[in-house]
Amino acid sequence: MTVKKNNQLNCNIVLDLLPNYIDHVTSESTNRDIEQHLNGCESCKIECLNMIKSINADELEHLKETEIVKDGLVKTRRMYMLRGIFVATIFLSLLVPGIVNYAINKRFTWYYIVVSSLILVFAVVGVAIFKRNNKIMYALGTATVLIPFYLFIMESIINRYFLTKPVFWFMSRALPAYWMWAAIIWITFCLIRFTNISNGFCIGFGFVLAIIGSILTNSIFLRVSLEESVKSSWISILVCCLFAFISVMVGFYQFMKK
Repeated sequence: MTVKKNNQLNCNIVLDLLPNYIDHVTSESTNRDIEQHLNGCESCKIECLNMIKSINADELEHLKETEIVKDGLVKTRRMYMLRGIFVATIFLSLLVPGIVNYAINKRFTWYYIVVSSLILVFAVVGVAIFKRNNKIMYALGTATVLIPFYLFIMESIINRYFLTKPVFWFMSRALPAYWMWAAIIWITFCLIRFTNISNGFCIGFGFVLAIIGSILTNSIFLRVSLEESVKSSWISILVCCLFAFISVMVGFYQFMKK
């Protein structure tokens, strides 16, 4: 009976010392006594293993949190670096052509075309790079809004600096054709993005719409009938048919795979 009490007392002491033992702050002689007790006491050994597992789990969680913080810092640094490179690229792209144009012509002429093109490109690319979610949709929306203004500016610059007799093509030709192609692209994108239809079928349908768009575009710009436009567009029609067929075959493959 006395031995049992001593053993119970020893167990209590060992349990009190286990945290220090696991942290390696106990002396060598104490370590030997604890290990001798653990070899003969199953309950204390189990308690020791549970403590070790708990400490390891806490350390692992702490390491995970540390890795998350480090990963966030690395991504933040990369983002700031990317923004710096982006801004520097914009600055140099606007500065160098301006210097060259003014040095050659003693005034700005084609530089306005460069500036307008760069604004369009950097606006779309900037949205695609720095937008966190739905990058393609926002980049496509940005392009859809800015391209009509870009085409109007191109007409004004060309008429002012490069033609002796102005030619006005924006309202009568460019804008109708542009909105038609914008509708084709958005219809195809929405089918891919917001429906469960196979991407191959959606893209194939987009190429079918592109056949119609090609015929109407030639009719608008060449001022010819639809019949004449079909004859002059046979190459683009053939190419669109080929890609539509390939896309539909890919769609069938995706459908059968599901």
